[in-house]
Amino acid sequence: MFRFLISDIRRHKQSTGRATQPVILTAGAEKVIHFDLRCTPDRRDQTENDTGVVRRDESNDRSWSGALGASWSVLHYLSDDGFHLMTRLSSGVSGSYSKLNLVTNRSQAQTSEEEIRKSYSLHFQGSLAIGYGRIRDGSFIYRALRVVERLREDGVVNRQLSRSEMLDLADRLARRRDYTTNFERYEKYFVQDIIAELAERGALGSQQLTGLSTLKIVEALRQDIQSRLFGWRVYYAFNDTHDQSRSDGQTIVAGSSAVGYDQFNNDWIYVHEVGAEFGYPFSLFTHLYSKFKVELPNHHYDTRFFMRLTTTLTHEIGERVELGGSVDFTNGSGSVYSYDVDQYTRATSYTISGNFVYFLEDQLRFITSMSYGNYRSDGYGVKPPYFPASYTSSGFSFSFGLTYNII
Repeated sequence: MFRFLISDIRRHKQSTGRATQPVILTAGAEKVIHFDLRCTPDRRDQTENDTGVVRRDESNDRSWSGALGASWSVLHYLSDDGFHLMTRLSSGVSGSYSKLNLVTNRSQAQTSEEEIRKSYSLHFQGSLAIGYGRIRDGSFIYRALRVVERLREDGVVNRQLSRSEMLDLADRLARRRDYTTNFERYEKYFVQDIIAELAERGALGSQQLTGLSTLKIVEALRQDIQSRLFGWRVYYAFNDTHDQSRSDGQTIVAGSSAVGYDQFNNDWIYVHEVGAEFGYPFSLFTHLYSKFKVELPNHHYDTRFFMRLTTTLTHEIGERVELGGSVDFTNGSGSVYSYDVDQYTRATSYTISGNFVYFLEDQLRFITSMSYGNYRSDGYGVKPPYFPASYTSSGFSFSFGLTYNII
């Protein structure tokens, strides 16, 4: 049943006229805009006095630094499951200034020294991509089925919900963020609307809705359900990166000439990226997801390309037990976005891992992980001080622990 539900999301949206309220969030919205702004200022004043018998030092260190960054992304679908455009922009600026005054007093002499340093850096990275296909998040369908199963156990739901009714419920669950934004205790209103949705469809029987049934709905909402991405898409992206930096300073010693330096860098590079994603639910409990990409820089792409393939298979034994396995393969250069085109590293690696997750409670889980990895890299350079170098490693790891989600 699950495969039929997720394959019919597009048709359901057209028949009900709810295109502005998609069943999924960012993975399936017609347009997704994200903006992030960061600012990190820092200022420091420090004074030290070191008094000795022969020598006394006095130093004053004053400095400040700051960084400002912003990122913006847009995903726009030109058609339901066809062509789409993606844009990502990020930029940042940082700067620093420091001034150190040092006075040294000896028995018959005094020396003073002043050191000033200034620096700034600018960073820009932009990406413009076009793709075909669509990846959706089916986790809301999983959660809707969990809600219905719990209500059916209490006899509140007296029949099997149709496909359109189940999709309506999943659409309601997908709007959970609207409740968390508009209500302080959102679960009260969220559960109330879920029950009203089922009652409007005539899915509730004569059994009286109890407080225990309400708690079971809340339990289903809080259950940790991993993303279930399904569908497929291919894309091409043009990535541009530009960095500019400058640092200068001088040291002034009393009675001597000032010694200074000035360094300026202005670098850019663009990278072609081709990739694909594929997700398929074999059943309600077993899910496959795979992602592949190739990156080709504009300089020496034959030696500095990068390729990665990741495949993950997840099987949920029960509501509290989950098994997962993944294979991660990489090949190519680890310095695709490096401005130093005369040096590059070729590496090949693969990792095979498995996870066992047991949910003790809704927010507490026990995780056991095992993995085996193999890595080999060869470094090359065409001018000093770069020298060829090779490195090989392999290993097995085992870990376990408890994870608690505060929110």
